Amino acid sequence: MKGATLRYVPWFVLVLLPSLTAGCSTAKAYSGPKRPERELSRVFFHASPAVSLSAMTFDNRRKPLSANGYDALPGRHSYSANYSLAHALGPGTCRGDFTSEAGKAYIIDVVGAGDTASVSVYTDERRVLVTSGDCR
Repeated sequence: MKGATLRYVPWFVLVLLPSLTAGCSTAKAYSGPKRPERELSRVFFHASPAVSLSAMTFDNRRKPLSANGYDALPGRHSYSANYSLAHALGPGTCRGDFTSEAGKAYIIDVVGAGDTASVSVYTDERRVLVTSGDCR
């Protein structure tokens, strides 16, 4: 009877589940063999509801559409993201640099207010501001 539970799972769940979880992976943003998570920094882009991000790069690597974020070696990193604001006349670009530590996650957060944007990098679940970048 142990194998009977799989019989009751709808077939579409078995078909869709792999495609839904495939988009949750991170992109490798370093050279060489794969390393354990404890040796890496994890970097994510985020935008407020009034901001649309495109053409995101991290250490000169364009973010693949299927990737949720980046796995990177600790150290100095650069980023850029093109953005559009809901109420602005034209698009812009945010850029910056920050230093990461192993075992930590970082959020590059682009926020729009009116017709301007700002970018900040946070860690420790947004409790610690690491640095701010430049948006034009």
